Amino acid sequence: METPSSQQNQQVKKLRRPSKLRHRGAPTHKTLYEAKTGQRSQIEIPLQYGNKTFKAMIDSGAEGNFISPSVAEKYRIPWRYKLKSYKLLTVDGSLSKYENGRVLRETEELPVQIQGHSEKVILDIADISGHDIILGMPWLCSSNPRINWKTQKLSWDQLENPPEKEFREICYLIREARVMDPTAKVPPEYLRFKRLFKERTREELPDHNQWDHRIPIKEGHHPKLHQIYHMNPEKAKALWKSLQRDLERGYIQESESPAGYPVMMVPKMKDGKIRIDKDGDPMYRRVHDYRQLNDITVKNGYPLTLMDTMKENISRAKWFTALDLPDGYYLVRMAKGEEWKTAFRTIHGLYEYKVMPQGLTNAPASFQHMLMTILRKFLDKNMSPKY
Repeated sequence: METPSSQQNQQVKKLRRPSKLRHRGAPTHKTLYEAKTGQRSQIEIPLQYGNKTFKAMIDSGAEGNFISPSVAEKYRIPWRYKLKSYKLLTVDGSLSKYENGRVLRETEELPVQIQGHSEKVILDIADISGHDIILGMPWLCSSNPRINWKTQKLSWDQLENPPEKEFREICYLIREARVMDPTAKVPPEYLRFKRLFKERTREELPDHNQWDHRIPIKEGHHPKLHQIYHMNPEKAKALWKSLQRDLERGYIQESESPAGYPVMMVPKMKDGKIRIDKDGDPMYRRVHDYRQLNDITVKNGYPLTLMDTMKENISRAKWFTALDLPDGYYLVRMAKGEEWKTAFRTIHGLYEYKVMPQGLTNAPASFQHMLMTILRKFLDKNMSPKY
């Protein structure tokens, strides 16, 4: 159990009730979870967002503005990750149970109406049992409503002298900007390779060839059917998008395999934060749990380049180049009849790979073999292909 300390240099917020005068012997405060609708120390008001109306509790003892995760999920309230998360404590100093006691997400700026008053609010997503929304001290300070505690009505002061509209004539000088052709700096002798750097080249399904990947199985063993891993709605959405993308590329296909391995969605991080895609959704990488398949696979002994040898060759070299092979494993096809062994199970169905996926025990050896064969004529020139 963690308790806040004045010596700890970290942001901590509490869910608590304010102290107030009571009869001798009565408790001086209650936790927010114990408070009940209708008590004079609280006001419950309707809050309208779009065509939905929610019950919002005004609580001057809460050190934040909150919305229940179940409400946010049910009504698809748009949200984002907070730039800086913080710990959420109850009145007794214990951590909130939701998301390991940390507030990681907040809503987008929401246009809402409260008793005829319009404004925009941002709500932290946290477990607030028994309430849809809690408006705490941050909202009371920023909105600054007048509260009639008897009638439980709110009102807002109007400006005595509203500013008059002012119009100004502004003259702009507009001229056409000269945009430089990005290929202008490319040496003419390299222009014939432009097609190699186009996005579509990477998304084309490769042809079958001598480097097709096979999965030899040890005698007496066979691939098995495994249980699906649980996913929250955010990861399930990311999984669906990744499946649709690879289906369009032709990298995977629907399967009727007797085997099937589970998948996990791992966040793509940058500078300590999860990356966001063009649609505003968190980015995840699909990872396949092929451990049981790898255990029963006959290992390929093809050697990988020794790091010490590669460093030694580079130290004497005058020229150094690196070839970027995006989704390099997808340049290798699965051998015909071997696709069913790569089958993976998801909440969206059973699929199998037509290209070599990551996570297979012999994948590095197959990829290195292909590189060494293609670049064989350069190996006597102190070239060290390394995946």
